Amino acid sequence: FYDSSNLKSVTIPSTVTRIGSGAFSDCQAIENIELPDAVTELPDHAFYNCIKLTYVNIPEGVTSIGDYAFGECAMLTDRILPAGLLSIGTGAFSGCMAFTEVYIPAACGQISDLAFYACMNLIAINVEEDNPNYMSDDGVFYDKEQTVLYQYPAKRPGTSYDVPSTVKTLASYAFNCCQQLTRVSIPDSVTEMGEGCFFYCDALTDLRLSAGLTSIPAWSFAFCQSLTGFQAMSGVTSVGDDAFFNCSALREASFPSSMLTVGDEVLASCASLQSVTCLASAPPACTVFTFDTNNYSAVLCVPEDCKGAYAAAIGWDGFTKVQGITGIEHAVADGIRVYGCCGTLVIESPEATVRVSDTAGHLIYIGPATTLSGLPHGLYFVTTHSRTLSVFI
Repeated sequence: FYDSSNLKSVTIPSTVTRIGSGAFSDCQAIENIELPDAVTELPDHAFYNCIKLTYVNIPEGVTSIGDYAFGECAMLTDRILPAGLLSIGTGAFSGCMAFTEVYIPAACGQISDLAFYACMNLIAINVEEDNPNYMSDDGVFYDKEQTVLYQYPAKRPGTSYDVPSTVKTLASYAFNCCQQLTRVSIPDSVTEMGEGCFFYCDALTDLRLSAGLTSIPAWSFAFCQSLTGFQAMSGVTSVGDDAFFNCSALREASFPSSMLTVGDEVLASCASLQSVTCLASAPPACTVFTFDTNNYSAVLCVPEDCKGAYAAAIGWDGFTKVQGITGIEHAVADGIRVYGCCGTLVIESPEATVRVSDTAGHLIYIGPATTLSGLPHGLYFVTTHSRTLSVFI
């Protein structure tokens, strides 16, 4: 029945035991399907892109749902998955935008990447307690030990989320399409972040990254259209392709001295970009496609004695406004982080009040941890209850 554009309903004989791969794929008019009880497998692309499909029963005997079996079934409503289900394939329910809740049975021990990608109205992913491999915590989907965060539901209530300190890995597209989230805090226990982790989080303004990360993968923050600044923590060595694609409000992006490589179109379509800072003494490897034409109108801030190297390096050589900087990249003590460059000072502190002053003793700021922009280059002192840190920007 592939691409049977006028097919609205179908009756499948009770003698049928198998549905072929892509059997109903692209049947864009079909609205409901009743499957026989004898069916035990829903193969790859079985109902892919059936955009008007609102109902299909999943027989109790089904043990596997294949890759993209229900992908792009935008009108398909919540399904109760059979108790004997063992596996869910890649993208099996991706783009099922009418889903609000998912219930994963105890027997289901294999759930592949992107299983619930772009389920824009998903409130919770619930896992039965007896499942040996997975768990859910208030609707957020984890592995059993809560060391891998697989997915934060796109419409989960709330605008702020603190990732638990047990988590070591954020799976690919873990926070995809979370358009309500404005703040996410990632603990230092996280050492790995998958591709597209915050893809299309277009309300995100406040992001605290782990100090344990060494790479920012491809598409990590693409379409985060409220993000105005980004500071990669010290230790990050690479930024992947399109990492900040179409972050239209992004004004400042800063990369640490540890940077080695920058992917293609990393800041493409960032129409508000004003400054790019890279503190690496050797220009990180990139290509002629790393920066787009509009990026080159921004100010490039690099170490003072490395301006010549950047001017001669492929990709970096397109910047015409280059400023030299010197000083401390960032300081860490008692949970306090202070870092900055190119006129921006970022302060992260668990304490309620911080004070910022310049070398003349003038008080610049007092209040909670914050980001200060537009500061003149120079040395600043950040004082908390426990200590004073200095940083040059």
